[in-house]
Amino acid sequence: MSIKLEKITEASIDKKNEVMRFTGNKYERFWRARGETGYWEVLVRRNLNDNEVEEYLKLLEELQCKKVVDSKSDEIIWSPKPGDGFSVKGGYSWVRRGRPGSPTLARMYKEVRECKIPLKVKAFLWNLFQERILTKSRLARWDPMMDVRCVLCGETEETATHLFILCPLVKQVWRWLAVAGGVGCPSGTLEELWLEGKGLCATGDRSVRAKFTQIFVPAALWSIWLIRNHCVFQGSIPYAENIRESIVRLVTDWGIFCVGAKSACLVNGVFMVHE
Repeated sequence: MSIKLEKITEASIDKKNEVMRFTGNKYERFWRARGETGYWEVLVRRNLNDNEVEEYLKLLEELQCKKVVDSKSDEIIWSPKPGDGFSVKGGYSWVRRGRPGSPTLARMYKEVRECKIPLKVKAFLWNLFQERILTKSRLARWDPMMDVRCVLCGETEETATHLFILCPLVKQVWRWLAVAGGVGCPSGTLEELWLEGKGLCATGDRSVRAKFTQIFVPAALWSIWLIRNHCVFQGSIPYAENIRESIVRLVTDWGIFCVGAKSACLVNGVFMVHE
């Protein structure tokens, strides 16, 4: 439960993996016996926000096809291969395939790992693609009364998609980067944005120039996050120019120290690299 339905687990009366709640001095299952069938009653300890309501409905839908059977003892089953059981090799393969429902994530993780950028930025991208970074929308799970408006524009709820793609101020940055680096202006998901950045060079091209083009999107995402945090913790005013300056500095530094180019700079509004 805690792995597959993280949001609702945070709001449940009992946060343990089993679907149970604590009442008085004993545990009482969410399963309510009624003849041979019974029904589920999942209780929460506070009002749910919109994201949690979606997870709550998923949980109820999943529980509809399950029931408590008293004639059998509980047992742990490794769901990817129920018959074979768990193995380290099988667990590693499952992780590399990515989360269920996101077939492109495994490839994205591999590309992030191979990208010539600092390790801390790779960790940031990994968390970003798993929707783990602490945007205001995510923080509101623990503080439902907090202001969830975007730090950069102050208009819309600050989700990861809004902050890095849909925010009006960030859109200015992507339009600039479309000219400076050839990255298409994103309009959909973070996965589409990453694939757009990977499409700047031919498949299998391992030249310095190809590696250089692969750092444009990571530099932009990392710069947006840095400026956003500076506004939150230092109270600075967000400007698109600050994000652009950060991108130029990162692309220049990473191009030389990570990619291995002799020089990298912005010339007449376009990124240039010398192998």
